[in-house]
Amino acid sequence: MKRVGFGLMASVALAAFAAPALASPWDIGGTIAITGVNAPDNFTQNVTLGAGQTALDGGALTLTQTLVNEPGGAQWLVLDYQVTGSGLIAGNTGASWELAASVPLAGQPNSLGFYFDWGVNGVLDTASGSLFTPGPNPITGSGEVFANSTFCAYASCGYINTSNNTLDFFVSLGSYDELSSAGINTATANEFQIGVETQTVPEPATLTLLAAGVIGLGAARRRRRG
Repeated sequence: MKRVGFGLMASVALAAFAAPALASPWDIGGTIAITGVNAPDNFTQNVTLGAGQTALDGGALTLTQTLVNEPGGAQWLVLDYQVTGSGLIAGNTGASWELAASVPLAGQPNSLGFYFDWGVNGVLDTASGSLFTPGPNPITGSGEVFANSTFCAYASCGYINTSNNTLDFFVSLGSYDELSSAGINTATANEFQIGVETQTVPEPATLTLLAAGVIGLGAARRRRRG
């Protein structure tokens, strides 16, 4: 009986440790609200989180969503905006430009990572200059993208909106041709990619279960020794 009790307590403790990693940080099937300014047109559109590919801006853009799992329950959501057919990601390279998204979250989130970059036909440009902070792609580990550890930089920002439990982020430029100082060829860029990483923070009930499992495990060990 002591061995059975020990095994049960150990299972509870292990379940408590594993529970946070099993929770998805994103509300899959929820609605992402996307806004574009001069990208290449002005539009606002709702899409389903986890839908794969979706046509945006009346078919001018194709949005591809990719989820990348990380250890410990963290997960990247990558939004890749590709111009459909010929044309540029900016309708007017001398005008202001913005792409913004409000993504629904599940549970209590903890923001971890953020990057973005422009590219041509699936190949991201090499980040450079002083307009943004360049760094290695946090998912692939290769290539240079624009990132900021504080999650807020010049013309880019992201924050957790507690009023509706969403992760809101955007990249905005006063004039799109400013990108030329950041190593982006504005005359050829037909793609924009942004990635956001988050994970679910364990809820109080889960933490209580974790504590109970650990305490029970210790008690079982003491009884077993006795």
